[in-house]
Amino acid sequence: MNRAAARPKRRGAQGGNPTTSPKKAGNAARKSRIAVVEDHPFFRQEVVTLINRQADLTCCGEADSIAGTLPVVAEKQPDGVVLDLRLKNGEAFDLIGSLKPQFPEVATLVLSDK
Repeated sequence: MNRAAARPKRRGAQGGNPTTSPKKAGNAARKSRIAVVEDHPFFRQEVVTLINRQADLTCCGEADSIAGTLPVVAEKQPDGVVLDLRLKNGEAFDLIGSLKPQFPEVATLVLSDK
């Protein structure tokens, strides 16, 4: 009996294909699209640069305010949004309260300097 045939195949953590993650199973080249919301231009650009340096991420849109975020998310359809905790015109939690009912599939990540 062949030893390799006797061993069960290893499956990924999600029980999917052992060589690809469930997210990439249908489209190996797809990058996760991320929108960035930061009111300070320097920090916003740094976050965008960090995202774009990742092989599996791309920044698809930017906003500098709560009011500017909803149109960006509606137009760009990101997979996730990176938010500054404190924006000049409110807090990220206020924005999340507006985002989630309209775009429940969009993940959120809140950044803080505290």
